[in-house]
Amino acid sequence: MDSLPSELQFFPEYLRDRIGNFVTLDSTGHSGTRSIKVSGTDFSQMLAVPVPSEFWGRVYFKSDTDIQSGHNTYVAAVSGTGDPNDGEHVRIGEHQCQLELNRRSDDAEKLSNGGTYECSGGVKLVANTWYCLEFYYNGPGREVRVFVDDTEVDALHVTDWGPYDYKFFKFGFEKYHGGAKTMWYDDLALGTERIGCGP
Repeated sequence: MDSLPSELQFFPEYLRDRIGNFVTLDSTGHSGTRSIKVSGTDFSQMLAVPVPSEFWGRVYFKSDTDIQSGHNTYVAAVSGTGDPNDGEHVRIGEHQCQLELNRRSDDAEKLSNGGTYECSGGVKLVANTWYCLEFYYNGPGREVRVFVDDTEVDALHVTDWGPYDYKFFKFGFEKYHGGAKTMWYDDLALGTERIGCGP
């Protein structure tokens, strides 16, 4: 991979002419010698690809920091135009030092420790380590499922968020409060069935 796939769009649009400041190809990869490096220094720097309203996905990712106490997003399914402030965004990211699931419209949130707002328990991610993140988004069926390294995170399973008509899957970094973060993404796959963490 010597350039970004043409299917990927950068959001927000007002930063698109500066994409090179945020998104580059890096020589570190999960399964090969390349990955997408996202320098999370602004509010939002996300790549998006069109999706149906129900889909499965898998991506390998790592970051340059341990999971943070601040609230930030790694990936999301969105119903709007792709702009970070348009439509519904159902987001997988970090908060209170653990993996979490969050909804933009009303800031509803599920923490992987079951809901205790403190930096204890839940799914922890450490710096400079590749993780396999799987997700199932069923907009019409109101369901979201999240898996890390082949294991489902039961506390992040919802069955009553929606119905939504998803338009895009986004990945990168979106910062609400907390420090900057550099992320790497590799081996992204989307489909109609669970893909798994294999090759």
